[in-house]
Amino acid sequence: MMNIIKFDPLSLMIILLFWISLSAAEPITVNSTADNTTEDEECTLREAIENAQGAIHQDCVAGTIGLDEIRFNLTTPATINLTFALPALNENVNLVNQTGKMLTVRRDTGAITAF
Repeated sequence: MMNIIKFDPLSLMIILLFWISLSAAEPITVNSTADNTTEDEECTLREAIENAQGAIHQDCVAGTIGLDEIRFNLTTPATINLTFALPALNENVNLVNQTGKMLTVRRDTGAITAF
């Protein structure tokens, strides 16, 4: 015997609106290998992660409540040299390498602190 889940119309509308808002979120696209938060019209991985966590860097698309997607749109092979640790992720984030080729994220050998 199959169990059928029934929703009242208002609950169903709220669920559908929530699902649409999550699926319609614009991805945050990283287009720079730099490691900064400078307003320079380029979106860095650091800025993208911070926006996904609620910050507002004008160089990147704003994050949303719920699942964000960070896409990399870089000339490959590409290397992002981190000068210090990236911010902690407080929620799930999808990372997508659109180029389909080699992308390296590593600690810069000249970094001041160990992480």
